Amino acid sequence: LDAMLAANGLKRPADLYIANVLKCRPPGNRDPRPEEVAACEPYLMRQLELVNPEVVVVLGRFAAQSLLATDASIARMRGQVHRIEVAGRQVPVIVTYHPAYLLRTLADKSKAWADWCLAADVLDVPTVNFFETAFSEHLQSAMQNTQRVDNDSLWRFGSAVLPDGTEAAVKILRSARGLRTACA
Repeated sequence: LDAMLAANGLKRPADLYIANVLKCRPPGNRDPRPEEVAACEPYLMRQLELVNPEVVVVLGRFAAQSLLATDASIARMRGQVHRIEVAGRQVPVIVTYHPAYLLRTLADKSKAWADWCLAADVLDVPTVNFFETAFSEHLQSAMQNTQRVDNDSLWRFGSAVLPDGTEAAVKILRSARGLRTACA
């Protein structure tokens, strides 16, 4: 999440506010019950009124279904701009995967990136090359921790982050400024 935000020029907490549908975690980390959501909804809507967001990015199935009052799957909600009313005005809503889901399902990271790009388009914010940013951060982290930066670790990282795996990793490594010397 932080890498995708950084690629769009956003940082926590300065540029975004994170709110939860529920204000406490349900027992056993189960999905909240409808009466629990209903009890917390006024607090969430008040938070949105106070924050006055330009766009709301909803992370995960449950949050999306709750905020948009639908039972549609996340796959059906993604890739489009929804709208909710906040303090008398229509606010665009983008649905994407929850970060915990992305940690378990690496193949969907490229879909989440597309969702964040849609949010950037709604905000009219130029996006930078996320993959170049992610590789740069990976290399900087490895060098700061005095880890050996070799091709195998880059291929693993590329396969986890990039939509088309190592082929894209090779292209990015060849084109990214400053990375060629760091990887040599």
